[in-house]
Amino acid sequence: MGQRQSPILLQGAISVTPQLPTLRYRPSSFEVLDDGRGVVANLTPGNRAQYARVPMRLSQVRVHRPGEHWLNGAPPDMSVHLIHETEHGPALIVAVSLMRGEQSNPALQSIIDALPLEPGGKVKSMGKLDASGFMPPEDKRGHYVYDGSLTTPPCTEGIRWLVMAEPVSISSEQWMAFAQLFDDNARPLQPLAGRRIKRAQ
Repeated sequence: MGQRQSPILLQGAISVTPQLPTLRYRPSSFEVLDDGRGVVANLTPGNRAQYARVPMRLSQVRVHRPGEHWLNGAPPDMSVHLIHETEHGPALIVAVSLMRGEQSNPALQSIIDALPLEPGGKVKSMGKLDASGFMPPEDKRGHYVYDGSLTTPPCTEGIRWLVMAEPVSISSEQWMAFAQLFDDNARPLQPLAGRRIKRAQ
């Protein structure tokens, strides 16, 4: 395992001009897997993205409680990782913090509705998952950028992370649904090891 691991504490960032990926998400068929480390939604092909002129596709949404990247010195209630792949494997992860508030999140509810009844189970949802529902409004997409790794085994490095600064609201009931499944499935913070963090406003 190398020294460019994730997640990290997001502090001391350099301000830069935003370079968000082009996201072309659409409601898609999906299946939900409880892999023993957390809940993963595997999406059918069709959700495309482009970042730094490289085409890729959204392949997975992984849910963590609490959130893994720390903002303002503490973790968010939960987070989702939108995992994008090229033909060579995972390349870009867009992370969105989820905080308990007044509004529930329809995209997260789609995953909750399809949760397997047994640990290690897999369920093909009868509904659709619209991953765009995890993203903050377009005028609130400031984000942090750094290079790291997957946060689940094999913790592969060479991953570009975009961590949204603006959290998205979920309901207390949605938070509780995952609290009943996992006490804590967040990986501990990893050393920065000389890496730079950028902050796009």
